[in-house]
Amino acid sequence: MNPLAIFRDTTNPENMTIDSSYSGVLAYANGRYAWPTSQINRYVEFGKHLYRIDVTGAIPHGASILDVERYDATPQTAEAWVPERNAFEGDAACYVDRSNVPELVECLGDNKCWLIVADWTGKPHLPTLKLPSNIVIAGCQYATNVNYDTTAIYSADWLAGRHIP
Repeated sequence: MNPLAIFRDTTNPENMTIDSSYSGVLAYANGRYAWPTSQINRYVEFGKHLYRIDVTGAIPHGASILDVERYDATPQTAEAWVPERNAFEGDAACYVDRSNVPELVECLGDNKCWLIVADWTGKPHLPTLKLPSNIVIAGCQYATNVNYDTTAIYSADWLAGRHIP
């Protein structure tokens, strides 16, 4: 299966080139690597789709993706963040390492949520995971390098936004 879109994220948006090899960016909305408005505008002006990432769990109304990983939000943070985001826009997503998916799924319970799973194989792919019907994989972060991470998106509904599984 081919991805519908390729996204990049970076802790240094000013150092990442803007070209046609990717469709959009996942921008940090808070935390140590929060993107300045000038960088957000730079990518939007070049026509890149932009989704915001909440790394602390503090702004479910300001970002549609919660970064659930070491030193950032926890699966327990997602337990409150996901229903709050869904009540606000109906589009809650969590970025999570493949090894932490079971703990996150347990914390989410019956809450609907998209997942962007980190599974660094170096090639775009849709990870095969057994998930409850309320949790759907939107994409996979499959590669990382010094300047940025690369994510393949497979869900047209996620790309359209405001659609919960």
